Amino acid sequence: MLLNFLTGNSILLIIFPHQRKRTRVLFPQKIIHKYVTQHLTTPLIKLLKNINWTKKSGILIIGICLSAMLLKFLVQPYRGTWIYQFGSLISLFIFFGGILWSFINTLLLISTHKSELKNNLIWIFLSAFPFLYFVIMMTIVMNRTID
Repeated sequence: MLLNFLTGNSILLIIFPHQRKRTRVLFPQKIIHKYVTQHLTTPLIKLLKNINWTKKSGILIIGICLSAMLLKFLVQPYRGTWIYQFGSLISLFIFFGGILWSFINTLLLISTHKSELKNNLIWIFLSAFPFLYFVIMMTIVMNRTID
């Protein structure tokens, strides 16, 4: 078995003695990626298959709300242009849509898992996190304006 590793092209050349006519050119990144991701994604795939869509959407809601906050931050340098106007408006719609979706999804999770509420408490809090964030921040702001 002959191994030749060329660092310039990152090519691993493997010649198998029992297959003299066939030569396989393999890239080390693909080999590592295949075996590492196979072992990492197998438990993740099994976990995601056992989760219903309301639990999956709880994770998605947090991502949507965070992306709306990131969009609002990224359009700040374009203040005074049409990019800022539309980006800010889109960011608000996405954020408040995520808040509304968070509230609805939390109610769905509570109504679906009434009998096993203790086991699904983390999913309920995960789904309610954007809504709770909004309510707590609005409470803080309202208390400061009243004082």
